[in-house]
Parts: sequence; C-alpha cells; structure tokens
Amino acid sequence: MQAISDNLIHFLGKQYKGSPNEQLEIFKSIIIMGLKFKKTQIIFGDGGSVDNHIVCFTDIPLSLCDEHADNYGKFGIGFKKSSIKRCGGSPVRYFFNYLPAETKERSVIDNRGAMYTNLCTHFKFVKKLKDALDDDANFALYDQKGNEIFTHKRLDEWAREQLTVFSFEKETGDLGSALDDTNIIDPFYKERE
Repeated sequence: MQAISDNLIHFLGKQYKGSPNEQLEIFKSIIIMGLKFKKTQIIFGDGGSVDNHIVCFTDIPLSLCDEHADNYGKFGIGFKKSSIKRCGGSPVRYFFNYLPAETKERSVIDNRGAMYTNLCTHFKFVKKLKDALDDDANFALYDQKGNEIFTHKRLDEWAREQLTVFSFEKETGDLGSALDDTNIIDPFYKERE
C-alpha cells in the first residue's frame, strides 16, 4: 500500500473535532462558499516573518488516517491532487524551528536546526535587500569597475520571488517527543501538507 495518496483531504474544524454537527456546518459552508484561506505567520527568528494564506490538505491515504483523524477530527472533504495543483496548490517545505545546539551530551551537536539557521539568514538578507530597493529607486549591483551586474528591476524581481518561496515554509516540530522532553508530539509533526 502506498503511503501517499493521489487524493488530498482537508479535515474540517479541528476545534470542533468532538462535535460532528459543527463540522457538518463547516462542510455545508465549504460547499456553498468554497474553501477559506487561513492566515498563518511563518517566523524566521529575529529576522522577521511572512504571512501565508493557506488551506491545509494531507495526502496520507484515508486508510492510514486514523492517527491524523484523532488529532483533527473525522470530518473532511477530499479533492484530486491534480485539481488542487491546477488551482495553484503546492506542498510546503517543513523545517525544525530551533537552532543547532549542544545536546545533553556536550560532545554531540544537534545539527537538525541547520536548515532553520539558513532560512533565518537568507530571510534577513532578502528582507534587507528588499528594504534597500524600496528606499532607493537607483539601487543596483555593480562590479569594481562600475559595470552594472543586476539592475534595480531584476534585484527587486529576485527579492519578491524569494519572499514568495518563504511563504511555502512551515515549522514541523520535532521527530518525536516535544522539545520540552514531554511525551507530547510537537504540533505539526505528521501533517504531510
């Protein structure tokens, strides 16, 4: 059996997972008015954040969704993956939202946060570049001889492209027990959006 489905499921009203009647009302609303985007803030350390407007789906096959349904409720609506792609849907890229650090065993460094460090550094750079471009219409990149390498327009396009890509990032939590050493699984683990 495949662990990834060709169908995507949007689980409805996690906050009402114990109330099927409330979830049915959300289902009716979706049928009448369509899916609503949820505003989510993706934070990149002290460098800032990107607001993302998303609809969450999972491609876990329905037959393997018991654990997922325990967390989100048993009410969902399914779509063919191809139809979501045609509407601009795309998978997210998950990252651990903590920095590399020494572990309890001082001789071992936890490098799982390296991607987050890179994302934070990259985000700060792009944000600073975009601010400079917005402040100065003549801002461009030149070599030592004064030859223009990248025009203001091209740098601005690149910065906008990068900021758009950042909106596809999402923190996932850890691979097991929460970071505080409790037995609770971090909030987004196993979503497969």
